[in-house]
Amino acid sequence: MKDDKSVATEWLAYDKLVIHPDSDAFVVFLDSSGTKLLRSWRHTDQCEQCGGNATAELSLAELQKVIQL
Repeated sequence: MKDDKSVATEWLAYDKLVIHPDSDAFVVFLDSSGTKLLRSWRHTDQCEQCGGNATAELSLAELQKVIQL
């Protein structure tokens, strides 16, 4: 069983977007009453949420070295 937490839906209009001025956090208000909202953050190389361990690209040669270990 795949543990996929992504949701495939149509894009919907939102009421407002609030971006935290001192971080990469933001809140999307889905309705005008503020009862439905999403809180998240933008992932960066110095991400506070994951410790800055951004996924990097590997060349085919690098992948072959990892597989052979």
